[in-house]
Amino acid sequence: MLFSDADARLQRLINTPPAAVPRPDDILHLAPGEIRWRDEGMTVRVIRVRTDISGCYDGTAVWLHVDELDGTGTPIGCHQLLVATDAIARHQGPVPAIRR
Repeated sequence: MLFSDADARLQRLINTPPAAVPRPDDILHLAPGEIRWRDEGMTVRVIRVRTDISGCYDGTAVWLHVDELDGTGTPIGCHQLLVATDAIARHQGPVPAIRR
C-alpha cells in the first residue's frame, strides 16, 4: 500500500526497466562517463544483459557482463558494468516506425 507521492515515486524508480538494452554479442564503444564508477571508456562485447537487477535506475542504466576488447578485437578482460542506456541507444540507431 502506498502512503504518499514519495512512496509512489520510489515504487516507479525501483520497477522501471532499462530504456535500452543491447543484445548478447553486440559491440559497444563506450565513452568516458557512460560507465558508472569508471573514468575511462572502453570497447566491449556484451556477454549477458542483467535486466533482472537493473530496475532501480529509473530506466537510465543497465548492468552488463562484458568482455573488454583491445584495438584488434581480442578479449583482454571480463567485467560487470553499469552502463548508461543513452550509450546503448546511440549504438542501436533510430527505431524503425511501426506500420499498421
